[in-house]
Amino acid sequence: MSLDPYASPNFAQSPVASSGPAVDSEAIRMLQLTRPWVRFCSVIGFIGTGFLILGGLAMLVGGAIAGASTRTSAVPFPGFNIVFGLVYLVMAALYVFPSIKLWSYGSAITRLMMSGSSMDLVQALNLQRSFWKFVGIMVCVIMVIYALAIVVAIFGVMATRTSHL
Repeated sequence: MSLDPYASPNFAQSPVASSGPAVDSEAIRMLQLTRPWVRFCSVIGFIGTGFLILGGLAMLVGGAIAGASTRTSAVPFPGFNIVFGLVYLVMAALYVFPSIKLWSYGSAITRLMMSGSSMDLVQALNLQRSFWKFVGIMVCVIMVIYALAIVVAIFGVMATRTSHL
């Protein structure tokens, strides 16, 4: 091994710096075809989140105004607007996360289209996995809430019937 000061430097490439092997162009094309729909669903999610926030704030303001007035209103119980305004804001918080995850997934597909590297493919698929995991957990939570609501409704009906006997 000679020390030639005029030789070009020889750098060993680390595996971390490598972008990995190239991804099959057909796989990239398939993901590329889904990207507009991913972006569309993400934007619709952001718009829906915005409407939920606006609706929640409107209900909170309406509830505060109705609570301050002495007139009777058509709501079933005092504080109805405030409760449902808060429910809308919680729903908005839940809706924004899948939209962010979808947007990130769409961005990862764009990076994959530019680079064609397997690392970008892995990142895109990981973001997709993260989205579906969140959606799956949300579905499970909603199913539990529905089951609890049904049980509460059944006991409510039974309590109402026994009190009228």
